Amino acid sequence: MRSLFFAVLVAAPLAAQNPPAPPTPAPPRPTQSQRDLRAPVADTGIFSPAPLPPANELRRPDGKPGPRYWQQRADYTIKATLDTTRRRIDGTVTIRYTNNSPDTLERVWLQLDQNLFRQGSVGSFLNAQESRFGGAGFNGGFEISHFTMTPVPEARRGRPAVAQAKPAPVKNRVDDTMMDAELPTPLPPGGVALFTLDYGFNIPDHGADRMGRDGSLYELAQWYPRMCVYDDIHGWNTTQYLGQGEFYLEYGNFDYEVTLPAGYIVAGTGTVQNPLEVLTATQRARLAAALKSDTITHIVTEQELQSGGARPKKDGTLTWRFRAENVRDVAWAASPEYLWDASGWNGVLAQAYYRPGVQYPLVPLPLPANLGGGGAGVRHGVPDGCHGGEGRDQGGPLQRRHPRDRPHVVSDDGRIRRAALRLDGRRLQYIHQHLLRGRLLQAGRQQAQEG
Repeated sequence: MRSLFFAVLVAAPLAAQNPPAPPTPAPPRPTQSQRDLRAPVADTGIFSPAPLPPANELRRPDGKPGPRYWQQRADYTIKATLDTTRRRIDGTVTIRYTNNSPDTLERVWLQLDQNLFRQGSVGSFLNAQESRFGGAGFNGGFEISHFTMTPVPEARRGRPAVAQAKPAPVKNRVDDTMMDAELPTPLPPGGVALFTLDYGFNIPDHGADRMGRDGSLYELAQWYPRMCVYDDIHGWNTTQYLGQGEFYLEYGNFDYEVTLPAGYIVAGTGTVQNPLEVLTATQRARLAAALKSDTITHIVTEQELQSGGARPKKDGTLTWRFRAENVRDVAWAASPEYLWDASGWNGVLAQAYYRPGVQYPLVPLPLPANLGGGGAGVRHGVPDGCHGGEGRDQGGPLQRRHPRDRPHVVSDDGRIRRAALRLDGRRLQYIHQHLLRGRLLQAGRQQAQEG
C-alpha cells in the first residue's frame, strides 16, 4: 500500500513537468472550387425543353421520323346544317379511321371541344366567364345521339368509304371534353373502320376566342367530333381542352358540306366542289381572273349585296360543298354581308372576306416571293385561329404537328421540306398592311432626309 502511494506521489510531479500534447489540427476547409457541385434544379416551366426519348427505329435523335415511323389516319365526311333561327348546328360525321400502329385497339378517344361551354366543365372553372377564353355564361356542348362502328373489309380498303358489314353501336363515356369509346370489335394493325356520329350543338356567341357569332356572322371551329391522336410516345393523347392551346390532330382528307340560308356566303377550308350551284356566273369569272392577277379583284361588291345580285337565289337554302386534302382540321365562316376580294400569286388564290363598314387598307401590291402555296385552285380563307393544316409535298407522308415538333413535311426520300403556307383572307390583309406600312415608313424617311 505504501509502495502504491509513493508511486502516485512521484508520478504526479513528473506529469506536471511534461507540457500537454498540442491539439490535433482541424482539416483545412475546402475552397470554393473543391466543393461538391449539386445537381441543378429541374426546369419545370412551360417553356422548358421537352424530355425526348432516346433514338430508335421510330424516331431519330433530332426528332425526325425513323424507318419504322407510323401515324394514324382519319378521313372525314361531314354533313351539317346551320339553323340561323335557333342558332344551332346539326350534322352527321363519318370518320374513316386507319390503324397504322402495331397495336390492336380495343377503344378509341374523341375530342368534344364544344363541351368547354357546358356548365360545370373544367375550363369554366379555370377561366373567368367574361375572359378571353371564357364562354360568357353560355350553356352548350355537344349532343351525341348516335354512334356506330362499321369495320371495312380488307377487299374494299382501296375504294370509297362504303362497307358491307353491319354497323354496331359503340358504348362510350364522356369525360368533360373527351369521349372514351369502347369498340364492339377490336381494330387490328392495318385495320380500317367507319365511325358514324349524329351530333348537334347550340352555337355560343363568344366561343373562347376561336369561334362564335356576331349578329348574322357565324365563325365555326370545333364544330364536329374529332379523333384524338394515338402515337408511339403517349398512346392516346387525351389532354382536356381548356380554351387555350393548339390542337394535336391526325391528318386526313375532308369532304364536308354546309346547308344554310341561300343569302349566306361561306368561306371554308379547302376547295369549293359545286361552284355552279353556289356562285353566280359573274363571280366564277372574277375568280378565274383573280387567279391570274396579283392585284385585288372584287368578287362580291357592296352594290351587289344591296341589290341582291350577290347570290344565285334569294329564297330557301343552299348547300356549299368543300374538299380539303391532307389537313388536320377544317373550319368555316358564313355571313349574308360578306364582301369578297381575291388576288392570285403563282397559281394560288388568296382571299379576304369582310363586312361593309370594316375598312382594311388593302392595296394592289404583289405578294412576297417567299410566301407560296401548294397547287392551284380556289383556296378559301378560314377564321383566324382555325388553321387548315400544313401543305403536302409530292408523294410524301405528312408530319403531324405536335407542340414540340417543327412544322415540316417529310418526303419519301427522307428529306425535310418546309410546308407550303396556305394564305387565308386575314393573312392576305396582314401581308398588304405590312407591305403598305413598310412603304409608308420608307417614304417618311425619304421626306425627312430631303427636309
